[in-house]
Amino acid sequence: MIRGRGLVGAVLLCVAFAACQKPVKPGDPVPGLTKDQRASFDRGQVVFDSTFTPATGLGPLFNADGCGECHEDPVKGGVGDEVELHAAAFHSPVCDPLAGQGGFVFQLKSTPALKAAVGIDSEPVPPNATARALRTTPVLFGRGLLDLVPDSLILSYADPDDRNGDGISGRPNHFVDGRPGRFGRKAFVPRLDEFNDGAFSAEQGISSPAVLT
Repeated sequence: MIRGRGLVGAVLLCVAFAACQKPVKPGDPVPGLTKDQRASFDRGQVVFDSTFTPATGLGPLFNADGCGECHEDPVKGGVGDEVELHAAAFHSPVCDPLAGQGGFVFQLKSTPALKAAVGIDSEPVPPNATARALRTTPVLFGRGLLDLVPDSLILSYADPDDRNGDGISGRPNHFVDGRPGRFGRKAFVPRLDEFNDGAFSAEQGISSPAVLT
């Protein structure tokens, strides 16, 4: 009988403890982070909330002056209403992202210094582009968790011929070095830090040790 009461008491204590926990909202850190993981989250949040200027690395061509400008609805880290321009050139049997000519993301804004020096308000799309598309930003929630998914698990879902008959077929995309991708356009970029480096360069014109603009 004492054991039964003790068990009931433990269950009630757990229920009470759970009720006192604040619900996790979009953009909040997930529960259970280590001290180092939470410190990393907080550092990233400071950068995410920053507004960059030419003096702090913005431009000379860019789409936004901060991460939060394009990821803000319903809270920071969400979707955005800003529209960016993508362009590519199709050369059968492949699609050229025009990386050597500024693509595939073309910046729609320029710094005052660039306007004064060159007289352009945005990055020109090369005349050999055969396709253009407009894109708005997706949510960022859960991207850190996706970064932790093992490559082997992603590869295990490959089913290009729909052999299991569920009506869904597909295969993982792969980076230029053969690693499975999971972030960005067509899930091409393997790791979240690599995607962030590319976003700083493509969206804000900010150089990093990994990407020099």
